[in-house]
Amino acid sequence: MRIGEIKHSYYLEGILSGGKSWIIPIEKFPFTIGRNPDCSLFLSSDNISRQHAVITYRDGNLYIMDKNSTNGSLLNNKKISRETEIKDRNTLTFAEFEFIIHISNPEKSGIYHKTLVLNQDEKNGFSAEYNLTNKESEVLIFLIKGEPTEKIAKRLSISTGTAKNHILSIYKKTDTHSKFELFTLYNEFKK
Repeated sequence: MRIGEIKHSYYLEGILSGGKSWIIPIEKFPFTIGRNPDCSLFLSSDNISRQHAVITYRDGNLYIMDKNSTNGSLLNNKKISRETEIKDRNTLTFAEFEFIIHISNPEKSGIYHKTLVLNQDEKNGFSAEYNLTNKESEVLIFLIKGEPTEKIAKRLSISTGTAKNHILSIYKKTDTHSKFELFTLYNEFKK
């Protein structure tokens, strides 16, 4: 299975170990960030609040607002205390997680994201290594693609709650706490 090209106008880019990009499309607003699995961007870390921050869209512009998180949110290395406009290529930091916001098509912005190929042997090897069930293996594919929980549930014809349970089980079995860590572990496994 192949992860397709990013076609979204708004997305976050995180950098994984080894310098590879982790692309998170922003498909709907408000775009929530936090430790709660219901968040648009789920970051499982003790340094991240359940509802850490939110990105909104208004009048053709993007805005970031910290949701009274314990450790705060940074825009271009400055702590934000109120809703603040985000510009293309600004840096957003939430605890140990740092992202660059892109407001354009990735191909036009010059950071075209190389596609990740998940072939059956690699997926099966990773799944066997971490004792993932068949359904967890299917969920894994969409997690690696950066799909939100609701979309995973819809694609696999399961409830959102069931998808969340599979995701939490994958995190537990792989001893990871976020899509970022899982993606890093998966890429290291492929080497």
